[in-house]
Amino acid sequence: MSNRIFILCLKNAFEKNPLLLIKDKEEIFTRKSVNYLNHKKGIISYDFDVCLNSIREKPKFKMPYVIDILIAKKLLVGQPKSKFKQNSRPWIIKNLLAPFKIDKSSLKWLIDFMQVKTKNLLLQKY
Repeated sequence: MSNRIFILCLKNAFEKNPLLLIKDKEEIFTRKSVNYLNHKKGIISYDFDVCLNSIREKPKFKMPYVIDILIAKKLLVGQPKSKFKQNSRPWIIKNLLAPFKIDKSSLKWLIDFMQVKTKNLLLQKY
């Protein structure tokens, strides 16, 4: 079992802090504070920059190792075709995260969010 957690960072229009949708092992929950992320080893996130201002305000916050899908996709887009194998699509989440050996339920959770299948994102048990 991986010690990584998966978070979706959402800008909260009505509050200062972001809303975090978190998948830690098989548990799925929300947090309105970045405190939960303090001292975590590794995070795979979507739009982590939404959390940065809240983290900067915490003087003793231990920054985790973060892989942000949104930034990774931005880095891939625009590179020359010659950098990739023929017929490969490295910007697809499954291919993007392949080196990290993500479990299927967490990968599905991230893909569902990116495909705007958020209706039951918190309630689903994969």
